Amino acid sequence: MVQIQVSSQLAATVERMLNSGGYASIEDVLERALHLLEEQERWEHLQASLIEAEEQTERGELIEWTPRLRQQLRAEAQELARQGAKPDPDVCP
Repeated sequence: MVQIQVSSQLAATVERMLNSGGYASIEDVLERALHLLEEQERWEHLQASLIEAEEQTERGELIEWTPRLRQQLRAEAQELARQGAKPDPDVCP
């Protein structure tokens, strides 16, 4: 069991959330808060990836999607899977 100390302001916020009836326990409040933080981190990562992709596009750093490229990527993925490699989380979250 982990014990944490929080400010009186944070404790009051948790107490208010519990009293609202939306949460059954402090653990429920914490679980929801951590879930939202994880979601925010995923969105920030996605946003950074999109900005990077836009910058690459503006610089002309594009790869044309062709049937040959698709076959090549599929073969590479199958080989990595055969070797037991885990997919990049950006590809398979």
